[in-house]
Amino acid sequence: MAKRSLLAGKRIMISASIPDELAQSFFAQSLLSELIVLCRCIFRADGNIVFGGHPSITPLIHHAAKSIGMGGEKIDLYQLRRFRGKTPVAVDDRTIFGEVRWMGSEDGSLPLEEDLAVMRDAMVQASDAAIFIGGRLKTRGIRDEYQRFARAHRQLRPAYLLGFALGETLALIEENEHNQTPEVNGLTEEKRLLLKNCQMMGIMGPLIMRDIAAFSI
Repeated sequence: MAKRSLLAGKRIMISASIPDELAQSFFAQSLLSELIVLCRCIFRADGNIVFGGHPSITPLIHHAAKSIGMGGEKIDLYQLRRFRGKTPVAVDDRTIFGEVRWMGSEDGSLPLEEDLAVMRDAMVQASDAAIFIGGRLKTRGIRDEYQRFARAHRQLRPAYLLGFALGETLALIEENEHNQTPEVNGLTEEKRLLLKNCQMMGIMGPLIMRDIAAFSI
Protein backbone atom coordinates (compact mmCIF):
# COMPACT_ATOMS: atom_id res chain seq x y z
CA MET A 1 0.00 0.00 0.00
CA ALA A 2 1.30 3.45 -0.85
CA LYS A 3 2.16 5.71 2.06
CA ARG A 4 -0.35 8.48 2.80
CA SER A 5 0.81 11.94 1.58
CA LEU A 6 3.42 10.30 -0.64
CA LEU A 7 2.10 12.27 -3.62
CA ALA A 8 1.04 15.40 -1.69
CA GLY A 9 -1.73 16.44 -4.06
CA LYS A 10 0.02 15.63 -7.34
CA ARG A 11 -2.44 15.15 -10.21
CA ILE A 12 -2.29 11.76 -11.89
CA MET A 13 -4.02 11.36 -15.24
CA ILE A 14 -5.60 7.94 -15.83
CA SER A 15 -6.12 7.07 -19.49
CA ALA A 16 -7.89 3.73 -19.70
CA SER A 17 -10.46 1.81 -21.70
CA ILE A 18 -11.32 -1.82 -22.37
CA PRO A 19 -9.90 -3.12 -25.68
CA ASP A 20 -12.39 -4.56 -28.15
CA GLU A 21 -10.86 -8.02 -27.88
CA LEU A 22 -11.53 -8.11 -24.13
CA ALA A 23 -15.04 -6.66 -24.12
CA GLN A 24 -17.65 -8.98 -22.55
CA SER A 25 -14.91 -11.37 -21.40
CA PHE A 26 -14.08 -12.54 -17.89
CA PHE A 27 -10.82 -10.63 -18.13
CA ALA A 28 -12.75 -7.40 -18.67
CA GLN A 29 -14.22 -7.72 -15.18
CA SER A 30 -10.75 -8.39 -13.80
CA LEU A 31 -9.49 -5.23 -15.53
CA LEU A 32 -12.24 -3.19 -13.93
CA SER A 33 -11.30 -4.55 -10.50
CA GLU A 34 -7.64 -3.68 -11.04
CA LEU A 35 -8.56 -0.13 -12.04
CA ILE A 36 -10.38 0.28 -8.74
CA VAL A 37 -7.23 -0.88 -6.92
CA LEU A 38 -5.17 1.69 -8.84
CA CYS A 39 -7.54 4.50 -7.91
CA ARG A 40 -7.37 3.52 -4.26
CA CYS A 41 -3.55 3.53 -4.43
CA ILE A 42 -3.60 7.09 -5.74
CA PHE A 43 -6.08 8.33 -3.16
CA ARG A 44 -4.28 6.66 -0.26
CA ALA A 45 -1.03 8.29 -1.39
CA ASP A 46 -2.86 11.67 -1.22
CA GLY A 47 -2.82 12.07 -5.00
CA ASN A 48 -5.52 13.58 -7.21
CA ILE A 49 -7.02 11.83 -10.23
CA VAL A 50 -7.48 13.50 -13.61
CA PHE A 51 -9.54 11.64 -16.21
CA GLY A 52 -11.90 11.99 -19.12
CA GLY A 53 -15.35 10.65 -18.29
CA HIS A 54 -15.63 7.54 -20.42
CA PRO A 55 -18.89 5.71 -19.53
CA SER A 56 -17.03 2.51 -18.67
CA ILE A 57 -14.46 4.23 -16.42
CA THR A 58 -16.44 6.93 -14.58
CA PRO A 59 -18.45 4.49 -12.39
CA LEU A 60 -15.23 2.70 -11.39
CA ILE A 61 -13.51 5.84 -10.18
CA HIS A 62 -16.72 6.86 -8.44
CA HIS A 63 -16.85 3.48 -6.69
CA ALA A 64 -13.17 3.60 -5.69
CA ALA A 65 -13.47 7.12 -4.28
CA LYS A 66 -16.68 6.41 -2.39
CA SER A 67 -15.34 3.17 -0.90
CA ILE A 68 -12.58 5.04 0.97
CA GLY A 69 -14.37 8.35 1.51
CA MET A 70 -12.46 10.40 -1.07
CA GLY A 71 -13.82 12.85 -3.62
CA GLY A 72 -14.54 16.52 -4.22
CA GLU A 73 -11.31 18.37 -4.95
CA LYS A 74 -9.41 15.06 -5.22
CA ILE A 75 -10.89 14.27 -8.64
CA ASP A 76 -10.76 16.35 -11.83
CA LEU A 77 -13.46 14.94 -14.11
CA TYR A 78 -13.45 16.19 -17.71
CA GLN A 79 -16.51 15.74 -19.93
CA LEU A 80 -17.48 16.95 -23.39
CA ARG A 81 -20.38 19.39 -23.43
CA ARG A 82 -21.92 17.56 -26.39
CA PHE A 83 -22.63 14.62 -24.06
CA ARG A 84 -24.26 16.66 -21.29
CA GLY A 85 -27.38 14.79 -20.17
CA LYS A 86 -26.08 11.51 -21.60
CA THR A 87 -23.41 10.75 -19.01
CA PRO A 88 -23.51 7.99 -16.36
CA VAL A 89 -25.58 8.80 -13.27
CA ALA A 90 -22.38 8.81 -11.19
CA VAL A 91 -21.31 12.09 -12.85
CA ASP A 92 -24.06 13.91 -10.92
CA ASP A 93 -22.78 12.83 -7.49
CA ARG A 94 -21.24 16.07 -6.19
CA THR A 95 -19.92 14.35 -3.06
CA ILE A 96 -17.45 12.55 -5.34
CA PHE A 97 -17.18 14.76 -8.43
CA GLY A 98 -17.29 18.19 -6.83
CA GLU A 99 -16.83 20.03 -10.11
CA VAL A 100 -17.19 18.60 -13.61
CA ARG A 101 -15.02 20.38 -16.17
CA TRP A 102 -17.17 20.62 -19.29
CA MET A 103 -15.11 21.10 -22.45
CA GLY A 104 -15.67 21.56 -26.18
CA SER A 105 -18.57 22.89 -28.21
CA GLU A 106 -21.94 23.16 -26.46
CA ASP A 107 -24.04 21.90 -29.35
CA GLY A 108 -21.56 19.55 -30.98
CA SER A 109 -21.12 21.94 -33.90
CA LEU A 110 -17.41 21.16 -34.11
CA PRO A 111 -16.10 17.76 -35.22
CA LEU A 112 -15.75 15.30 -32.35
CA GLU A 113 -11.99 15.09 -32.94
CA GLU A 114 -11.63 18.83 -32.30
CA ASP A 115 -13.63 18.69 -29.08
CA LEU A 116 -11.59 15.69 -27.91
CA ALA A 117 -8.36 17.54 -28.68
CA VAL A 118 -9.44 20.49 -26.52
CA MET A 119 -10.38 18.21 -23.63
CA ARG A 120 -7.28 16.03 -23.86
CA ASP A 121 -4.92 19.00 -24.01
CA ALA A 122 -6.57 20.48 -20.91
CA MET A 123 -6.20 17.17 -19.05
CA VAL A 124 -2.57 16.83 -20.06
CA GLN A 125 -1.69 20.35 -18.96
CA ALA A 126 -3.35 19.76 -15.58
CA SER A 127 -1.44 16.52 -14.88
CA ASP A 128 1.85 15.84 -13.09
CA ALA A 129 2.02 12.23 -14.27
CA ALA A 130 -0.01 9.84 -16.42
CA ILE A 131 -0.89 6.14 -16.38
CA PHE A 132 -2.10 4.35 -19.53
CA ILE A 133 -4.03 1.07 -19.57
CA GLY A 134 -5.71 -0.90 -22.37
CA GLY A 135 -7.21 1.12 -25.20
CA ARG A 136 -9.12 0.35 -28.36
CA LEU A 137 -6.93 -0.13 -31.43
CA LYS A 138 -9.64 1.25 -33.74
CA THR A 139 -10.21 4.60 -32.03
CA ARG A 140 -6.63 5.10 -30.78
CA GLY A 141 -7.67 7.41 -27.95
CA ILE A 142 -5.00 6.05 -25.60
CA ARG A 143 -2.31 6.64 -28.22
CA ASP A 144 -3.49 10.20 -28.79
CA GLU A 145 -3.46 11.02 -25.07
CA TYR A 146 -0.03 9.41 -24.60
CA GLN A 147 1.45 11.36 -27.49
CA ARG A 148 -0.09 14.64 -26.31
CA PHE A 149 1.29 14.04 -22.81
CA ALA A 150 4.77 13.22 -24.15
CA ARG A 151 4.83 16.29 -26.41
CA ALA A 152 3.55 18.67 -23.74
CA HIS A 153 5.91 17.61 -20.96
CA ARG A 154 8.96 16.30 -22.84
CA GLN A 155 11.30 14.84 -20.23
CA LEU A 156 9.78 16.68 -17.27
CA ARG A 157 6.82 14.55 -16.15
CA PRO A 158 6.58 10.75 -15.94
CA ALA A 159 4.32 8.39 -17.86
CA TYR A 160 3.61 4.72 -17.17
CA LEU A 161 2.43 2.16 -19.74
CA LEU A 162 0.76 -0.95 -18.25
CA GLY A 163 0.57 -3.88 -20.64
CA PHE A 164 -1.65 -6.34 -18.76
CA ALA A 165 -4.85 -5.11 -20.45
CA LEU A 166 -3.40 -5.46 -23.98
CA GLY A 167 -4.85 -3.05 -26.56
CA GLU A 168 -3.22 0.20 -27.66
CA THR A 169 -1.06 0.49 -24.54
CA LEU A 170 0.67 -2.82 -25.18
CA ALA A 171 1.21 -1.76 -28.80
CA LEU A 172 2.87 1.44 -27.55
CA ILE A 173 5.12 -0.53 -25.19
CA GLU A 174 6.26 -2.81 -28.01
CA GLU A 175 6.88 0.13 -30.34
CA ASN A 176 8.91 1.90 -27.67
CA GLU A 177 10.95 -1.28 -27.12
CA HIS A 178 11.58 -1.67 -30.85
CA ASN A 179 12.59 1.98 -31.29
CA GLN A 180 14.49 2.09 -27.98
CA THR A 181 12.43 5.12 -26.92
CA PRO A 182 10.93 4.14 -23.54
CA GLU A 183 8.38 6.38 -21.87
CA VAL A 184 9.80 8.94 -19.47
CA ASN A 185 9.93 7.83 -15.82
CA GLY A 186 12.45 6.78 -13.20
CA LEU A 187 11.98 3.02 -13.48
CA THR A 188 14.70 0.51 -14.24
CA GLU A 189 14.41 -1.75 -17.26
CA GLU A 190 13.44 -4.60 -14.96
CA LYS A 191 10.57 -2.60 -13.47
CA ARG A 192 9.38 -1.47 -16.91
CA LEU A 193 9.17 -5.14 -17.84
CA LEU A 194 7.11 -5.74 -14.71
CA LEU A 195 4.62 -3.05 -15.79
CA LYS A 196 4.39 -4.71 -19.18
CA ASN A 197 3.63 -8.20 -17.89
CA CYS A 198 2.26 -8.00 -14.33
CA GLN A 199 -1.50 -8.34 -13.84
CA MET A 200 -1.64 -7.31 -10.17
CA MET A 201 -2.27 -3.62 -9.49
CA GLY A 202 -1.55 -4.26 -5.83
CA ILE A 203 2.09 -4.68 -6.91
CA MET A 204 2.23 -2.12 -9.73
CA GLY A 205 0.28 0.65 -8.03
CA PRO A 206 2.62 1.27 -5.07
CA LEU A 207 5.64 0.93 -7.39
CA ILE A 208 4.26 3.69 -9.62
CA MET A 209 3.32 5.89 -6.65
CA ARG A 210 6.87 5.72 -5.28
CA ASP A 211 8.38 6.52 -8.66
CA ILE A 212 6.10 9.54 -9.14
CA ALA A 213 7.03 10.79 -5.67
CA ALA A 214 10.76 10.39 -6.43
CA PHE A 215 10.56 11.91 -9.93
CA SER A 216 11.61 15.56 -10.13
CA ILE A 217 8.38 17.33 -11.09
